[in-house]
Amino acid sequence: MPKTIEVSDSDLLLQGALNGVGIAYLPNFVVEPAIREGSLEVLLADYETSIWSLNLYYHSPQTASATATKFKNHLLDSPL
Repeated sequence: MPKTIEVSDSDLLLQGALNGVGIAYLPNFVVEPAIREGSLEVLLADYETSIWSLNLYYHSPQTASATATKFKNHLLDSPL
């Protein structure tokens, strides 16, 4: 049985942590409700981690839907 597991699904990681499977490394916005409710506790609060990044992959403007183009533009125009 492996001692670690890596997944790219924050909901799956959150559910694992809530079910006592182990420790999860997740963005604040994902865990804040569970921390407020007392379902999760913050570990290593005195340490900072790297900044999370978001990668966006999309079709060229000629083939992308109007919705996808508007969403992309919204993300690119939003302040960090």
